[in-house]
Amino acid sequence: MGGTVPGRHRSLPASWGGRFLELPRGSAVPVSLVAAVVVLAVLAWSAYSFFVRELGGDQCGSPIAVEIAAAPEIAAALNDVAAGPPRRTENSEICWQARVTSSEPQQTAAALARPESQEGTAAEGKPDVWVPDSTFWLRQARSSGAFDVPEEGVSIASSPVVLATVDPVARELGWPQKLDWQTVLLTKDGGESLRAGIADPGHSPVGLSGLIAIDRATAETDDPGPNRVAALRQVSKNVSAVPSDLFGKLPMDDDPGSLTTALVAFPASEQSVLSYNSRALGVPLAPVYATDPGPSLDYPYTVMPETPKRVRDAAESFLTTVLDPRSRKPFTSRGFRTSEGDTGPGFPTAEGVRRGNLEPVVLPDTASVEQLLTVWTGINRSGRIIAVVDVSGSMKEPVPGTDLSRMDITRLAVMQGIPLFKDTTELGVWIFSTNLEGEKDYRELVPVGPLYANKNKALAAASSFRAVEGGGTGLYDTTLAAYKTARKHWDPARINVVLLLTDGQNEDANGIGREALLSQLKKLADPRKPVAIINIGIGPDVDRSELKSISGVTGGHTFVTRDPTKIGDVFLAALAVLTGNQR
Repeated sequence: MGGTVPGRHRSLPASWGGRFLELPRGSAVPVSLVAAVVVLAVLAWSAYSFFVRELGGDQCGSPIAVEIAAAPEIAAALNDVAAGPPRRTENSEICWQARVTSSEPQQTAAALARPESQEGTAAEGKPDVWVPDSTFWLRQARSSGAFDVPEEGVSIASSPVVLATVDPVARELGWPQKLDWQTVLLTKDGGESLRAGIADPGHSPVGLSGLIAIDRATAETDDPGPNRVAALRQVSKNVSAVPSDLFGKLPMDDDPGSLTTALVAFPASEQSVLSYNSRALGVPLAPVYATDPGPSLDYPYTVMPETPKRVRDAAESFLTTVLDPRSRKPFTSRGFRTSEGDTGPGFPTAEGVRRGNLEPVVLPDTASVEQLLTVWTGINRSGRIIAVVDVSGSMKEPVPGTDLSRMDITRLAVMQGIPLFKDTTELGVWIFSTNLEGEKDYRELVPVGPLYANKNKALAAASSFRAVEGGGTGLYDTTLAAYKTARKHWDPARINVVLLLTDGQNEDANGIGREALLSQLKKLADPRKPVAIINIGIGPDVDRSELKSISGVTGGHTFVTRDPTKIGDVFLAALAVLTGNQR
C-alpha cells in the first residue's frame, strides 16, 4: 500500500544524503530550510538592533541627558549636530541625548566657581560639558576658585581675531589689496585718530587677543614705544565689557558725518564679522588680518571633572560626532574654521576673507598674559600730574631745518599729548624760568583738576606758552616746589607724577643747589606714597646726568632728545613710562 506505517520512517533516497531532520512526530524538514530561517532571524534581529540604536524612538527608553553649555555663537551649530532621536555610544548600551544651552562664557565661569549645593550641577547652572569661545575662560574659572576645571579641552572649531574696520574707511586705506593693523590704528584724519575700540582685555579673550596683536604690530614700527602708547590710548577710549557691545556702536550708513562720530574699528573674531555682514545690519565690515596675530578663539570642548562616568562616556561619544567631517557644515557655514584653521563646505566667500588654512595661534602662558594686562591697566589708570614747562629765554632758539622755535615745538607736543590722557586724569600746568613772580621761578597756570572739566583750560594754557626774554632756567627751585605740591596732594587711586620739560640746566645762582635739592628729594620720597619725577630734556644744552640724578632719586625717568623736532615722540615715550606702559 502506498500509506506510511505509523511509528515508522519512510525510506529515503540515498542521493538525498540525510538532508532531512527527523521531528518528534515523525515529520522531517530540510536542514537548508532551517538554516535559512536562522539566518533570517539573525538578520531581522540585527536590523531591529540597528534601527533601535541608530534611530532611537521608544526603544531607547530613557536616554541619558548630556547638558552642554556653549558660547552663544557656536550653540546653534552644536544644536544642529545634536538634533534627532537619542543615540547610543559606540560598543555600549548607553543611550544618550545631547542638550545644548546657549550661555555666555563669563556667566558659566562664575557658576563653576560657586560652591556646590545639594541640588546638583544642572540646577546650579553647572553643565556636564562646557564649550566657551576660548581656553581663556578655563583659566578664568580656575583663578576664580573652580580649581578642578581642566586647564584645556578639545578644540572643536577656531576663529582668528581680526581688526573689524568699517568698509569705506578700510578701502580708503588700501583694503582689500593691502592693509595692516598699525595703519588703521595710527592713521590720523584731520589731525584726529580714527575712532577705535576694544573689548576689555581683562574680561574678554577677543580683547586680549587684540591687545596682543596691537602690541606686536606697533613693535614693528619705526617708533615702537610712542606708537604703542598712541595705539593703546586710541582703543582705550572706547572699551566695552563684551565684544558684542562694540557692534552696536558702528555707523548705520556711510554718511561722512556718521563715519566721523561712530566707531570705525575694533578687534573682533572673524566669525563675528562674517555673521554681522551676513545680516546686513549697517555699513559692512572689512576683516583686517594681523601680520603677527594674537590668539585665536579655540572653542574647547571641556568635560567637567564631576560628570558621572556614564554621562562622560556619552559626552565623549557626542564629541566624536562633532569632530566627524560629516558634521562640519553646521560650523563652517556659520563662519567657523576647523580646529586646524581650515575652511570647509559652505564657508563664506566674502571679499577680503582669507581662504585656506589660517593656523590657530595659541594663548600665551599665564605670566605673559598677566604682564601685558598690567600694561593695559597702567595705560587705563588715571594719573595726578603736574606738567611743568620751561619758558626760559633759550626756548626762543630756532630749531634747525624748521621755521619754529624750541618753544613752538614744545607747545605743539604738549597740546598733542594732553588728549592722550584719560579724561579722569587730573592735570595741572605750571611754567618756569627765573623770577617769574618776584623771586619765585614758577607760576601755576592751571590748578590740578580732572581733564573732563579741565581739558580746555589746559589746552589754552599750552597754547599760551611764550619764552621769557632774558629768563634763565630756574630748574632746582621749581622741581622742589612741584614735588612738594605733588606729595602734599598725593592720591592713592592715581599715578602721581611731576612731568617736567626743559631745554637747559639750572641757571638760578640765588636758589637751592644741586646737592641740597637731591638731599631734600631723598627725604621727601616715600615708597608707600610714590611720586615720580619724569624729566624731558630738549635740545643740545641739556645736562643729561643732572636730569637723571634728579629723576632717579624719586624712582622716575629721564628722556633726552638733542633734536627738538623729536619732542613729540619723546613726550609719548615719557607717557608710556608714566602710565606703567614701558617695555
